[in-house]
Amino acid sequence: MIVVGASEKTLYSLTKLGTKITEVLICFPY
Repeated sequence: MIVVGASEKTLYSLTKLGTKITEVLICFPY
């Protein structure tokens, strides 16, 4: 259960980080 919880938390963090990066790319286009 602990391993699954850690995996979920990591996946959630990566998803949130990806969203943040996407926002930055949209706010600052090439």
